[in-house]
Amino acid sequence: MLAVKGVYDGKKLKLNRKLNIKRPTEVVLIIGDKKTVSRNKNMRYDFSKITGKLKWKGDALKEQRKLRDEW
Repeated sequence: MLAVKGVYDGKKLKLNRKLNIKRPTEVVLIIGDKKTVSRNKNMRYDFSKITGKLKWKGDALKEQRKLRDEW
C-alpha cells in the first residue's frame, strides 16, 4: 500500500510526488477537506474516566517478557 497526498482543483488531480508504477494498478481515493482532517486530528479520548478500573489476574512481568521476546 502507498499513501500519496495531492490536490484536486475540480478538473485535475495533482499528486505531491511522482509515482513510479509501470502497470495498471487499482487505487482507492479518499477525499477530505482541511476542516474535516484538522478537526479529527484534534479529537482525543479522555481516558481519566477508566483509569484504575482494569483488573489484571495474570503475571504482568511474565507477559512483558513474552512480548519482549517476540521482538
